[in-house]
Amino acid sequence: MSDKLIIKIPLFNVIKLKIIFFIYKIYNSIKVHFRLIESRDYNFQGNRLSQEQIDKYNNYGETVIPKYIASQPKEEIEVSSEYFLYKKILEKDKKQDLRICNVGAFYCISEDFFLKKRPKSIIHGLDFAPFIKFNKEFEQPNLVLHPGYPLDAIEKFARESNGYMFDYVLFIRTATLINQNEIRSYMAPISKIAKNIAFLEVAQLTLMNHRKLDIRKISLNEPYKSYGEMVIHNYPKLIESFDYKVVDAEILPSNAFNIFYGDAHYWVYVMGTKKDVFEKAD
Repeated sequence: MSDKLIIKIPLFNVIKLKIIFFIYKIYNSIKVHFRLIESRDYNFQGNRLSQEQIDKYNNYGETVIPKYIASQPKEEIEVSSEYFLYKKILEKDKKQDLRICNVGAFYCISEDFFLKKRPKSIIHGLDFAPFIKFNKEFEQPNLVLHPGYPLDAIEKFARESNGYMFDYVLFIRTATLINQNEIRSYMAPISKIAKNIAFLEVAQLTLMNHRKLDIRKISLNEPYKSYGEMVIHNYPKLIESFDYKVVDAEILPSNAFNIFYGDAHYWVYVMGTKKDVFEKAD
């Protein structure tokens, strides 16, 4: 399975990326930096956000929200990146009353769509406070939203649970904005409450000027710096260090979903099952 986690870039694209990298260096030389709107501090290396940072994200503006919602038309949701992990769950797991937690749910159109297919299931969506406002259209008993710092909610679940309370915990385009220390803070309680964990994360290689990136060779202590605020973690090694077994993994191409972000925009998909759960099922 390890060979499925190597990103191989065609030579023509490498040449394009070298040109982009050169332009980026010039751009930085005049001290103008690429920044994501309302995003985290790229230099933040703590294992959890400070209260000041939490307050900031709980009060972020809503300028990008209408555009984000418009980019996810309901008729295309099944071919979106936001729905990919739910589609994988439907393929792999026939259990009707699944318990799922999405860390960084943001806009819950995929959750709502999944629950129409598995109406006996329950999804807990975690994100900072403003996401409550723009998910009013999806209000239903089986979609439980937890506003605030997602790590606080995960830790609360772990304190109050006596075992596995979730069949799956999902990170969808979320862990790429979490540093190597904070992601471990998430994984510690998740490993106590989730039978399975799955990631679908961006691998934006705009600044990469070589032809191959092996996800499994990225250091846990030093993620691969991607673009803007984003990093690429060694997701297999990360979950293995918390007693999960990798059961599925692959690199998805830039054109895998309904929205195309460019030739340098790949996707890393990894799913793991807790070893004791895997062995029992086996």
